[in-house]
Amino acid sequence: ELVEYNADIICLQECDSIVYHNYFQPILLSSLPCRYQSHYTNKDSGVSEGCVSFINRDKLIVLRCIDLPLKNILRDATYLEGFYAMRPDLRDVLGGRLGTVAQITVCRSVSSPSKLLLLANTHLYYHPAAGYLRLLQTHAILSTLRLLGEALQAGVPPGDIAIPGEDSTTSPAPTAAAKEGESTPQGNVTDGRQMEVSVIFTGDLNSIPGSAVIEYLRSGSIEASTVLQAWNQLKTFPKKQFVSSYSDEHVLSVLPTLEHSLHLTDTTCELNLSPQFTNYTADFQDVLDYVFIQPQSFSVEGVLPFPEESVLAEQTALPSTVFPSDHLAVVVDLTWKAVMS
Repeated sequence: ELVEYNADIICLQECDSIVYHNYFQPILLSSLPCRYQSHYTNKDSGVSEGCVSFINRDKLIVLRCIDLPLKNILRDATYLEGFYAMRPDLRDVLGGRLGTVAQITVCRSVSSPSKLLLLANTHLYYHPAAGYLRLLQTHAILSTLRLLGEALQAGVPPGDIAIPGEDSTTSPAPTAAAKEGESTPQGNVTDGRQMEVSVIFTGDLNSIPGSAVIEYLRSGSIEASTVLQAWNQLKTFPKKQFVSSYSDEHVLSVLPTLEHSLHLTDTTCELNLSPQFTNYTADFQDVLDYVFIQPQSFSVEGVLPFPEESVLAEQTALPSTVFPSDHLAVVVDLTWKAVMS
């Protein structure tokens, strides 16, 4: 399936390390016409799974790969002190036990060397009551993308940008060697050009349309009612009823104001082709997987049609003999705009 898509960028989540090294990597690195290079980021929780990005070397040059355990950012974030004061039990969860990672790949276009791409790939925490934690994880990724983008536009070489929370023990250094096909950063060259920096944010966000995470990604801010809904859901997390004596006014005054200015849009919405499902199991059916872009940088030329529910339900749920995963691929055709609007 992945080979047939002939994609220039492939992002996988919840990928077993052994399956990546022994199956996906050798198959995709030997597939033509794409000449892929790959980067694997393991979760920071002891489990042998993580996120993978495959990038076509004929289209994009990898300048830097960043492994970002989100707990490194969120554990001691000063803007979360009020949140942790109300829920001290969650500092060890959000800033310790959760191994959620993001991988950010800094790429340069082969055909248009003044264009840089920041590719973010992640798999957010799954718990149904943890929407606010996913919101904070999303904010941490977006803040890192903003920092990277501003530094690159200011002419700072990719390898010289300090990334708070980065796992430098696994992220390749700019001069590191790699086996054939593995992502080898190509140095810090911007050739003195004024760089145009664009963002693609993708992954299994474990968030349905209308949730706090998706509202935040799309709008750059979040309504007070959505914040309170996500906060109240936390009362049942992790497994017991948490008794809160805080008024809504106090909660809103203490929780951080989250904003971003990346101007992202869901690619499937651009052509009014939003799927009904990307995850279809016996107990849950909804959209969890997304490809967000900046419409000022990219045009959406096409979206691979999603199968009808009758096809997904033929064998009760996914995975099945037709679909090897319980998630459906989100496949989009993008073109870089000649001049960013």
